[in-house]
Amino acid sequence: KQTWYYNFINDNNDDNNDDDDDRNAVFELMSAANYMLIDPLLNLCCLWTTFAIQSNHQNAEDIRTFLNLPKPTDEEKKQAQEEYPWLFEDSC
Repeated sequence: KQTWYYNFINDNNDDNNDDDDDRNAVFELMSAANYMLIDPLLNLCCLWTTFAIQSNHQNAEDIRTFLNLPKPTDEEKKQAQEEYPWLFEDSC
């Protein structure tokens, strides 16, 4: 069981694999798992997404594109800066 999980994550997140079809399939699988309340499968899909983002060292704009999220409005940015100031602090 654990070997299958490991292979699912690693086979779909290697550095040479930027296949949108894989990403779309995982997102559809994630949506189905959520709808059918299959927590282990949902968790696995979330883990795949996390590794996909981290393995490519993506910045916020790349992550937004990867997850197909719209750009925040100026009002949303301001609200986020007020609610989560630590996100906008320079870590250097």
